Amino acid sequence: MSVAPDPAHDPLAEAVASALARRVRLPGGARVLVAVSGGADSVALLRALAGLAPRRGWGLRLAVGHVHHGLRPEAEEEARFVAGLAAELELPALERRLVWSAGEAKENREAAARRKRYAALEAMAREWRAGWIATAHHARDQLETVLLRFLRGATARGLRGLAWRRRIAPESELRLIRPMLAVSGDEPRRFLRALGASWREDPTNADTSRRRAALRHELIPALERLAPESPRRAVALADHMRDLAALLAREGNRLASRATREDDGAIRLDRAAARGAPRAALKETLRRLATEAGAPADRIGARPLAAMARAIRDPHGGRRRFELAGGVTVVVEAEAVRVVPPRGR
Repeated sequence: MSVAPDPAHDPLAEAVASALARRVRLPGGARVLVAVSGGADSVALLRALAGLAPRRGWGLRLAVGHVHHGLRPEAEEEARFVAGLAAELELPALERRLVWSAGEAKENREAAARRKRYAALEAMAREWRAGWIATAHHARDQLETVLLRFLRGATARGLRGLAWRRRIAPESELRLIRPMLAVSGDEPRRFLRALGASWREDPTNADTSRRRAALRHELIPALERLAPESPRRAVALADHMRDLAALLAREGNRLASRATREDDGAIRLDRAAARGAPRAALKETLRRLATEAGAPADRIGARPLAAMARAIRDPHGGRRRFELAGGVTVVVEAEAVRVVPPRGR
């Protein structure tokens, strides 16, 4: 007579438990909304957390959150599958259906879907009074993210990759957590097969016209053949870059604290002090001051920051002017660096 495996003591579940305790620092009795699409990764996360929930000291309270994107014919069946899974596990089930306007550009659909998905998860979490939202990103997702940002020319800030935990929005008290980040991309399917559990496949994951999918199906398999530990090394690299970015941010904040406000609203920084700062810290200072002046944080690229830092440190350069997103202007003068907010601000 065979004995059914215990999902709470499987290596995947143990990795999740370790992440909850050491990286996520989830408190006992936490109310967690688990984002479940129906795919292997999210189903594995839900089953692992459901197995851990009764453990003494955890006392987790779980609910299932499903976002119906309404973009594929399989979406209805996936929604039914997730609802049935929640019923099997005797967990509350919540669902949000995304609404698409005719004016939303098709080429921006992936980014829009991501934005809408997180907004829907936040709404469901608030409805259920959860403090935490768990997603099933794993080590291969981290590798994909680090590679994508590398291809875009990211600095240490971008190479931090996916965070183990973060606020779901800048002003929100809700925390997004990723307790499977250290899990290999093959582990969720192995875990589910051991349980005899099913999942649903998303056919868009095989669409290699999308850069992330092309990395997933073409480049990453080649990397894993050369170095099977590539995903886990990407997790370690992202953790290191997160620590480095935090150090640079502290140095940048120290320099930014010496800036003053002028009568016209511009932020003034002494150029000699800026020139003496380490280049990486100077770029973080410029990022912070530009954001303070009104530039969108996610649209201040590495290239303009590097160009401004070079101009500031150049002892022979004349007056330079840089236009940033959001109407913010950075002017490098003989004695000062002025960060000018857009008119009307």
